[in-house]
Amino acid sequence: MNVKIKLCKSKEEAYGSTYSYYNMYMGTDKLIETIVVDEQN
Repeated sequence: MNVKIKLCKSKEEAYGSTYSYYNMYMGTDKLIETIVVDEQN
């Protein structure tokens, strides 16, 4: 299983991901740090 960290510019971008993720939303003017779990592996 691969785990990647992706910075999303908006909540919509994070929720629009095709991966499962643990979303930590830091505020409206900051990036969302998203731990992306690649379920392909």
